[in-house]
Amino acid sequence: MTVVTIESGFPDVRQISSFVFFHKTRYMIMVLSLLCMTVGQMNSLTFNFTVICMQDVVTDFHQNNRTDLHWMENPSQKSFIFSGVAIGAVIGLIPLVPMLDHIGLRITFTIFGLISAASSLLFPLAVSIGFYAVFIVRILQGIGTSILYTVVAYIPGIWAPKNEMGTFLAVLSCVISFACLFLEFFASQSMDGDPFITSLEP
Repeated sequence: MTVVTIESGFPDVRQISSFVFFHKTRYMIMVLSLLCMTVGQMNSLTFNFTVICMQDVVTDFHQNNRTDLHWMENPSQKSFIFSGVAIGAVIGLIPLVPMLDHIGLRITFTIFGLISAASSLLFPLAVSIGFYAVFIVRILQGIGTSILYTVVAYIPGIWAPKNEMGTFLAVLSCVISFACLFLEFFASQSMDGDPFITSLEP
């Protein structure tokens, strides 16, 4: 890789690679970013689908001769679980900008994506532990999604030429629609007679 020096004499911070993807690298970046953001958003929306099918968790809870309410039967606790993603998104914004400045978008996006993926994998375990574990996992899911809206504006500023910035913004802004669309598709699929998503739950 080489560092390009522009006419003013100041070095350009961009590094030029020898592989240019047929001069369409920006489109590859746009598509890959959209896919990564869609998966991250899907992780935070999965609970909205599984909460409907989690009655067996409540039944198992009461079969252990417990007289207290399960958190799924407590409206205030259920509301806290749903709001956990929003709380996590606010918390995630605090380190986001310094991380983007110091380690760049690629590593920051990877870290937040790993947090989102790990929290989704831990969700079934958290359900078996209890309310506070589920709430913490939902906050982690929110932290993982906090980068998404920043990326929608960040990537076009780096990769899109001026005449394509509107297109980049429009495509990357479809992340919520794509997440709902793909999640509904996977939620309707079956694995051994059980819905795909709920088979990941206890």
